[in-house]
Amino acid sequence: MKTDIENRLSDIEIKIINEYGSVIGVDEVGRGSLFGPVISCCVIANEKFNNLNLSKIKDSKKLSEKIRNKFVREFIDEGCDFGLGYSNNKYIDEFNISEATLFSMQDSINNLNIKPKAILIDGIHKIPNIDCYQLAIPKGDSKCKTIGAASILAKFVRDFIIRKYHNAVPYYDLIKNVGYGTSIHIKNINTYGKSFGHRKSFKIKSIDR
Repeated sequence: MKTDIENRLSDIEIKIINEYGSVIGVDEVGRGSLFGPVISCCVIANEKFNNLNLSKIKDSKKLSEKIRNKFVREFIDEGCDFGLGYSNNKYIDEFNISEATLFSMQDSINNLNIKPKAILIDGIHKIPNIDCYQLAIPKGDSKCKTIGAASILAKFVRDFIIRKYHNAVPYYDLIKNVGYGTSIHIKNINTYGKSFGHRKSFKIKSIDR
Protein backbone atom coordinates (compact mmCIF):
# COMPACT_ATOMS: atom_id res chain seq x y z
CA MET A 1 0.00 0.00 0.00
CA LYS A 2 1.40 3.40 -1.01
CA THR A 3 2.01 6.11 1.56
CA ASP A 4 0.68 9.64 1.04
CA ILE A 5 4.06 10.91 -0.15
CA GLU A 6 4.35 8.05 -2.63
CA ASN A 7 0.98 8.99 -4.12
CA ARG A 8 2.27 12.50 -4.84
CA LEU A 9 5.79 11.77 -6.09
CA SER A 10 6.78 10.55 -9.54
CA ASP A 11 7.18 6.86 -10.27
CA ILE A 12 10.96 7.20 -10.48
CA GLU A 13 11.10 8.94 -7.09
CA ILE A 14 8.98 6.18 -5.55
CA LYS A 15 11.23 3.53 -7.10
CA ILE A 16 14.37 5.22 -5.74
CA ILE A 17 12.89 5.60 -2.24
CA ASN A 18 11.89 1.93 -2.17
CA GLU A 19 15.34 0.89 -3.35
CA TYR A 20 17.62 3.30 -1.47
CA GLY A 21 15.50 4.63 1.40
CA SER A 22 15.52 8.29 0.35
CA VAL A 23 15.90 10.53 -2.68
CA ILE A 24 17.38 13.99 -3.28
CA GLY A 25 16.55 16.16 -6.29
CA VAL A 26 19.09 18.64 -7.69
CA ASP A 27 18.76 21.47 -10.21
CA GLU A 28 20.53 24.66 -11.26
CA VAL A 29 19.45 28.10 -12.44
CA GLY A 30 21.41 30.71 -14.37
CA ARG A 31 23.34 28.54 -16.80
CA GLY A 32 22.41 30.71 -19.80
CA SER A 33 22.65 34.09 -18.08
CA LEU A 34 25.15 36.76 -19.13
CA PHE A 35 25.59 38.07 -15.59
CA GLY A 36 26.27 36.64 -12.14
CA PRO A 37 26.54 33.16 -10.68
CA VAL A 38 24.95 29.85 -11.47
CA ILE A 39 22.99 28.70 -8.41
CA SER A 40 22.15 25.08 -7.57
CA CYS A 41 19.78 23.67 -4.99
CA CYS A 42 19.06 20.18 -3.70
CA VAL A 43 15.92 19.04 -1.88
CA ILE A 44 15.28 15.78 -0.02
CA ALA A 45 11.88 14.07 -0.06
CA ASN A 46 11.03 13.50 3.60
CA GLU A 47 8.02 14.02 5.85
CA LYS A 48 8.46 17.80 5.99
CA PHE A 49 8.55 17.90 2.20
CA ASN A 50 5.43 15.72 2.18
CA ASN A 51 3.52 18.39 4.13
CA LEU A 52 3.81 20.82 1.21
CA ASN A 53 1.37 21.28 -1.64
CA LEU A 54 3.34 19.45 -4.32
CA SER A 55 0.65 19.56 -6.99
CA LYS A 56 1.94 22.66 -8.80
CA ILE A 57 5.64 21.89 -8.62
CA LYS A 58 7.33 21.91 -12.03
CA ASP A 59 10.10 23.68 -13.92
CA SER A 60 10.52 27.07 -12.21
CA LYS A 61 10.60 28.88 -15.58
CA LYS A 62 7.02 27.74 -16.24
CA LEU A 63 5.68 29.23 -12.98
CA SER A 64 4.83 32.85 -12.26
CA GLU A 65 6.99 34.69 -9.76
CA LYS A 66 3.98 34.92 -7.43
CA ILE A 67 3.54 31.13 -7.37
CA ARG A 68 7.29 30.56 -6.91
CA ASN A 69 7.43 32.97 -3.99
CA LYS A 70 4.40 31.36 -2.35
CA PHE A 71 5.99 27.91 -2.61
CA VAL A 72 9.29 29.15 -1.16
CA ARG A 73 7.49 30.71 1.84
CA GLU A 74 5.67 27.43 2.49
CA PHE A 75 8.91 25.46 2.06
CA ILE A 76 10.79 27.62 4.57
CA ASP A 77 7.88 27.78 7.03
CA GLU A 78 7.68 23.98 7.00
CA GLY A 79 11.40 23.77 7.81
CA CYS A 80 12.17 21.58 4.80
CA ASP A 81 15.75 20.41 4.27
CA PHE A 82 17.74 21.82 1.35
CA GLY A 83 21.25 22.73 0.30
CA LEU A 84 22.51 25.62 -1.84
CA GLY A 85 25.63 25.88 -3.96
CA TYR A 86 26.99 28.39 -6.45
CA SER A 87 29.76 29.22 -8.90
CA ASN A 88 30.40 32.91 -9.49
CA ASN A 89 31.09 34.55 -12.84
CA LYS A 90 34.87 34.41 -12.36
CA TYR A 91 34.75 30.67 -11.72
CA ILE A 92 32.55 30.26 -14.80
CA ASP A 93 35.04 32.23 -16.92
CA GLU A 94 38.00 30.20 -15.64
CA PHE A 95 36.55 26.69 -15.87
CA ASN A 96 33.57 26.99 -18.32
CA ILE A 97 29.86 26.88 -17.57
CA SER A 98 29.52 23.08 -17.63
CA GLU A 99 32.23 22.55 -15.01
CA ALA A 100 30.92 25.46 -12.95
CA THR A 101 27.39 24.06 -13.01
CA LEU A 102 28.50 20.63 -11.79
CA PHE A 103 30.63 22.23 -9.07
CA SER A 104 27.66 24.27 -7.83
CA MET A 105 25.55 21.10 -7.72
CA GLN A 106 28.26 19.30 -5.77
CA ASP A 107 28.43 22.30 -3.42
CA SER A 108 24.67 22.15 -2.81
CA ILE A 109 24.84 18.44 -1.88
CA ASN A 110 27.73 19.08 0.52
CA ASN A 111 25.79 21.93 2.13
CA LEU A 112 22.71 19.77 2.74
CA ASN A 113 24.52 18.09 5.67
CA ILE A 114 22.65 14.85 5.00
CA LYS A 115 24.64 11.98 3.51
CA PRO A 116 22.96 11.24 0.18
CA LYS A 117 21.82 7.74 -0.70
CA ALA A 118 20.39 8.53 -4.13
CA ILE A 119 20.30 11.69 -6.25
CA LEU A 120 18.14 12.69 -9.20
CA ILE A 121 19.70 15.41 -11.36
CA ASP A 122 18.09 17.65 -13.94
CA GLY A 123 20.01 17.25 -17.19
CA ILE A 124 22.34 14.68 -18.70
CA HIS A 125 25.40 14.79 -16.44
CA LYS A 126 26.14 13.15 -13.10
CA ILE A 127 27.80 15.12 -10.29
CA PRO A 128 31.50 14.35 -9.70
CA ASN A 129 32.92 13.46 -6.28
CA ILE A 130 29.56 12.46 -4.80
CA ASP A 131 29.58 8.82 -3.68
CA CYS A 132 26.03 7.53 -4.10
CA TYR A 133 23.60 6.36 -6.75
CA GLN A 134 22.91 9.10 -9.31
CA LEU A 135 20.45 9.35 -12.18
CA ALA A 136 20.47 12.27 -14.63
CA ILE A 137 17.04 13.01 -16.09
CA PRO A 138 16.57 15.40 -19.05
CA LYS A 139 13.77 17.85 -18.20
CA GLY A 140 13.75 16.33 -14.73
CA ASP A 141 12.32 19.53 -13.22
CA SER A 142 9.06 18.78 -15.04
CA LYS A 143 9.08 15.07 -14.16
CA CYS A 144 10.18 14.84 -10.51
CA LYS A 145 8.83 16.83 -7.55
CA THR A 146 12.18 17.00 -5.74
CA ILE A 147 13.97 18.36 -8.81
CA GLY A 148 11.11 20.79 -9.52
CA ALA A 149 11.24 22.09 -5.94
CA ALA A 150 15.02 22.50 -6.19
CA SER A 151 14.53 24.47 -9.41
CA ILE A 152 12.05 26.83 -7.73
CA LEU A 153 14.31 27.48 -4.74
CA ALA A 154 17.39 28.00 -6.91
CA LYS A 155 15.57 30.54 -9.08
CA PHE A 156 14.18 32.39 -6.05
CA VAL A 157 17.67 32.69 -4.53
CA ARG A 158 19.38 33.65 -7.77
CA ASP A 159 16.79 36.29 -8.71
CA PHE A 160 17.16 37.83 -5.25
CA ILE A 161 20.97 37.94 -5.57
CA ILE A 162 21.00 39.41 -9.09
CA ARG A 163 18.50 42.14 -8.22
CA LYS A 164 20.74 43.18 -5.31
CA TYR A 165 23.40 44.05 -7.90
CA HIS A 166 21.10 46.61 -9.53
CA ASN A 167 22.19 49.53 -7.33
CA ALA A 168 25.85 48.87 -8.15
CA VAL A 169 25.29 48.49 -11.90
CA PRO A 170 21.93 50.14 -12.70
CA TYR A 171 22.51 50.38 -16.47
CA TYR A 172 21.71 46.75 -17.28
CA ASP A 173 18.04 46.45 -16.22
CA LEU A 174 18.85 43.57 -13.85
CA ILE A 175 15.63 44.09 -11.90
CA LYS A 176 13.71 42.83 -14.91
CA ASN A 177 16.08 40.52 -16.79
CA VAL A 178 17.94 39.00 -13.77
CA GLY A 179 21.06 38.74 -15.91
CA TYR A 180 19.66 37.18 -19.06
CA GLY A 181 20.33 38.54 -22.55
CA THR A 182 17.33 40.71 -23.30
CA SER A 183 17.59 43.33 -26.04
CA ILE A 184 17.89 46.15 -23.47
CA HIS A 185 20.58 44.28 -21.56
CA ILE A 186 22.64 43.63 -24.69
CA LYS A 187 22.16 47.20 -25.93
CA ASN A 188 23.49 48.57 -22.63
CA ILE A 189 26.43 46.16 -22.61
CA ASN A 190 27.26 47.61 -26.03
CA THR A 191 27.01 51.13 -24.56
CA TYR A 192 28.69 50.68 -21.17
CA GLY A 193 30.73 47.51 -21.63
CA LYS A 194 30.68 44.45 -19.41
CA SER A 195 30.68 45.06 -15.66
CA PHE A 196 32.49 43.20 -12.88
CA GLY A 197 29.55 40.79 -12.67
CA HIS A 198 29.35 39.84 -16.34
CA ARG A 199 30.68 36.56 -17.69
CA LYS A 200 33.53 37.62 -19.94
CA SER A 201 33.70 34.17 -21.53
CA PHE A 202 30.11 34.44 -22.79
CA LYS A 203 30.34 35.92 -26.28
CA ILE A 204 27.57 38.14 -27.66
CA LYS A 205 27.39 38.04 -31.47
CA SER A 206 26.46 41.69 -31.90
CA ILE A 207 29.26 42.86 -29.58
CA ASP A 208 32.12 40.33 -29.41
CA ARG A 209 33.63 40.11 -32.87
